[in-house]
Amino acid sequence: MVSSNIEPLAVTVRDASSMLGIGQTLIWALLKSGELKGFKIRNRRLVDVASIKAFLEAKLTLAKRAASPKSPAQSDRDATSSISAMTTPLHSGDPR
Repeated sequence: MVSSNIEPLAVTVRDASSMLGIGQTLIWALLKSGELKGFKIRNRRLVDVASIKAFLEAKLTLAKRAASPKSPAQSDRDATSSISAMTTPLHSGDPR
């Protein structure tokens, strides 16, 4: 007898969309792009649960990096490079 609390290794596209809280169309697009991994058994498409977890972890890591405050030194470097970019002529050596 198999225990009912065994975590599935793969889920349907519908279940994957429920797990991530996104639409099935986006799940299909993520499968097509390779961001999620899936496979077909006869005419049934399944999504690898490990790839769902990896996808979510990657998105959370990016969100944490974007939300983390920059150090004052990094902010100064960013400001300096932005000012440099604004003051650099577009056409150096223009004969006019």
